Amino acid sequence: MGLLLVCLTTSWYRERPRLLWIVSGIILTGLLLRTYLALRKSMYRDHPRLWRRLFQLTMPMSSGPVGVLTALAIYHYDGNQWALAALMLFIAATGVATVVTYFPNRLLAYLQLIPAFVPMILVLLWLGQARTVALSVGVVFFLGFLLAHLQWLHTGFGRQMAERSLEGERLRELESAQQAAEDANEAKSRFLANVSHEIRTPMHSVLGMTELVLNTAVTSEQREYLFALRGSASSLLEIVNDLLDLSKIEAEKIRLEPEVFDIRSTIEDVRMTLALQSDAKRIRLETSVDPDVPLAIEGDPLRLRQVLVNLGGNAIKCTDSGFARIRVQLQEASRETVCLCFSVEDSGAGIHDDNGDTAFEAFSQSGQSVSRRLSGGGLGLSIASQLVKLMGGEIAVESRPGLGSLFSFRCTFPVGEIAEPSLPPKPAANHSANPLHILLAEDNAVNQLLAVRLLKAQGHSVVVAGTGAEAVHEVSTRDFDLVLMDNQMPELSGIEATVRIREMGYTVPIVALSASAMAGDRERFLAAGMNGCLAKPFHAEDLYAEIERVLPAARRADAAVRQWTGTLRNTAL
Repeated sequence: MGLLLVCLTTSWYRERPRLLWIVSGIILTGLLLRTYLALRKSMYRDHPRLWRRLFQLTMPMSSGPVGVLTALAIYHYDGNQWALAALMLFIAATGVATVVTYFPNRLLAYLQLIPAFVPMILVLLWLGQARTVALSVGVVFFLGFLLAHLQWLHTGFGRQMAERSLEGERLRELESAQQAAEDANEAKSRFLANVSHEIRTPMHSVLGMTELVLNTAVTSEQREYLFALRGSASSLLEIVNDLLDLSKIEAEKIRLEPEVFDIRSTIEDVRMTLALQSDAKRIRLETSVDPDVPLAIEGDPLRLRQVLVNLGGNAIKCTDSGFARIRVQLQEASRETVCLCFSVEDSGAGIHDDNGDTAFEAFSQSGQSVSRRLSGGGLGLSIASQLVKLMGGEIAVESRPGLGSLFSFRCTFPVGEIAEPSLPPKPAANHSANPLHILLAEDNAVNQLLAVRLLKAQGHSVVVAGTGAEAVHEVSTRDFDLVLMDNQMPELSGIEATVRIREMGYTVPIVALSASAMAGDRERFLAAGMNGCLAKPFHAEDLYAEIERVLPAARRADAAVRQWTGTLRNTAL
């Protein structure tokens, strides 16, 4: 546009048309070549060095003719014509545009600026007139300003790109670290799942066989040994359960399940759970709920009970004589919510000051002497702390060595109402009065013996299948009232066997008996078509209760399906 303005407003180009065509041709060639290179992305990818060289050549092709033309105009008109002013304005605008456009690549900017300005500066100095020398000085200062501004923009751009690169690198490192942490957490979860399964399977046999022997005629000395064996096995199982709970909390797979419950009944359940421990150590176990605490609140009673049992069990373990006290007090109340303070106090050895901060860390106990004296893995307080945070509270401890400890936490709960039951609950059915034909799918010989003895003690008949494929075959050839299905078996897993049984159209109730107790295991079993799940190890009462729960529901569902299919058949006829 600048050259077009010069052509239209001066007679110089009209007097010298050859000059017009030469200058315009060179500039147009450079612009066309630059456009061509910009469109040839494949050339830039395949021959980057040649592409850069050609692109650099287009810069002086457009700026060099303009610089030469300006120098000739100054020499011809002696700096007195409009053409000079128009060309200088064009060059000034070109210089500014060049700085703004090519500041990331200083070489391209130099190839554009220097050929355009240097010829004009040299001619102005060569003329030797006062005004031309002054004009040359001004042009030099303007060129210096452009180059300085170019350097400033280039430096700022380089710093910005370096910061972006550093941020990108940090982001990649953070993503890599996060992925590594997720992989490590997943590997840990798999490890805990495998270890838990391998421990729970023999532990189920140990506890079950111990119960069977205790129900036989044994001497008082043998009974004492059996009680010690059962206590040790229960302690080991408690550690495994704590590890699984800690893993679920760290993986954020524990979710609270709010319901309306009686806080006083929950505290009584905690007292009954801890009574055996306190009686064994002859420690006075006290529980109290202030009268102004509402009868019913809304929350997760199982998790609250777990926290109080962990804190109360820790208090009993740390106390050789005296008391362990669990108390619930009302802190604040409104129409809809209450803030309750739960405290667990003991008269035990206490915690040293240098151990107070680590009391709630996993695998931490207050001192080596205590850790030698106490059983457990030091996970109870850590789990209690994490569960309290999940309920929206914060746990604290006050302790003095030799005078005991006081653990307390506050949580806010919505106030609930417990409906009065309209009818008294029906008594549990007598299992032995309704003998069942049961298929036991279990590959472990000891667990087979244990389950068969427990089921036959209730009058049930049992058929044993040692693999998943055998279980599918037995269901397809005989009628069973119930299937007890282990998950990890040869040939077919319990889930795979259940899927095949359901695909074959059999609606027999299936209960999973699995040592897998990680988060999501129960959901996987139910999604495969099972009707219930019982985690090993379990007590005989748990097995009987699960059978009693599953059978009526499964029979009602099967009857509904049969009625529905019969209605469809009659409608079709």
